[in-house]
Amino acid sequence: MKDLITNATLLQRVKNQYDDKSWSEFNDYYQPYIYMIVKRLNLSYHDAMDVTQLILVKTWKSLPDFEYAPDKGYFRGWLRKVAVNTVINYVRTKAYKQQSLEEL
Repeated sequence: MKDLITNATLLQRVKNQYDDKSWSEFNDYYQPYIYMIVKRLNLSYHDAMDVTQLILVKTWKSLPDFEYAPDKGYFRGWLRKVAVNTVINYVRTKAYKQQSLEEL
């Protein structure tokens, strides 16, 4: 995995959601980190891939308003919180759907 240094200039560039080059770089840089978090939460490969994509979409939507302040916390800490919350919501939704299917 790449080093753990937050690329502040990259975070600034991806505030423009339509800068495809920057988003590709962001994805290459942070997708393995997100996937690692998700897999550690015991999701199957396919669920982990789905959730990783959901997290990237949530991040894409959130970053234009995100203010990086290293004195308040690390970007990876924020990203980890988003990932964990997304996994929790995904598992709850999936469990609810499974329960509903079993009731049928």
